[in-house]
Amino acid sequence: MKLSIISALCLFFSATGLYAQDYDKIYGRAAEAFPYPLRDFTYISPRYDHTSYSGGNGYFNSYYIRAVYTAQGKFHFRADLPLANTNTPENVFGLADASVRFTHIVKSVGQVFLGYKVRAVFPTATSDYLGSGKWQLHPGIGGIYFMNNSKGSVSFGVEYRFSYAGQSDRERVNVLGINPNFDFWFPKWYIGYYPSWTYNLDTYKWDIPLDIEAGYFIFPRFLLAAEVILPLVRHSSYDYEFALKFRYSFEMKKKK
Repeated sequence: MKLSIISALCLFFSATGLYAQDYDKIYGRAAEAFPYPLRDFTYISPRYDHTSYSGGNGYFNSYYIRAVYTAQGKFHFRADLPLANTNTPENVFGLADASVRFTHIVKSVGQVFLGYKVRAVFPTATSDYLGSGKWQLHPGIGGIYFMNNSKGSVSFGVEYRFSYAGQSDRERVNVLGINPNFDFWFPKWYIGYYPSWTYNLDTYKWDIPLDIEAGYFIFPRFLLAAEVILPLVRHSSYDYEFALKFRYSFEMKKKK
């Protein structure tokens, strides 16, 4: 779904160990990148995302695998490989734009972590209807605060998404992203508000969504989560988004 700075901020917390049985300390979306207490963390996450528009007559579905690796308490790597299909303006199925992201924690003070991220998006889509046709970079900065006693987190980030090469007849990417996020954690589940507010610097239009996600640990290393996104501004380009996510943690190394 939207890959924004919010995630980026969240990316600032990797490294320090927990045993696999401590799944009740693996929290919300922030934990996808940097579980708190911090530790090395790796996971694979298949995801499904559905976007509806044109009064429900049009749709865009994506099916992708996300792989994440954190290391040395400072670095976070993420790769997304997506397939997609749409019925507008015609039925098409194929590869969408792939992306990778790198995040680096540069400073921490108590339970506050600050860092930067760079996401690269590649025009790998097999159809013009499934991708942007542009090479993109999304640099950003952000920070996250973990509440006392691991009750939740509050994060904020800003990013600039721009295209620098690609098909000349395709619309360029020139977007500011703002990500104010917070969530609350419980022994086996979490709920959070994870919007990515965007402002198109070419069309001068905002997209400010209501973005709610909840997740539940079915097994110690297996998470199931659902996300619903509703636009809050008039004349939005979409009606709603819905995502279903699975996450399997296959490495949780205890630090010496």
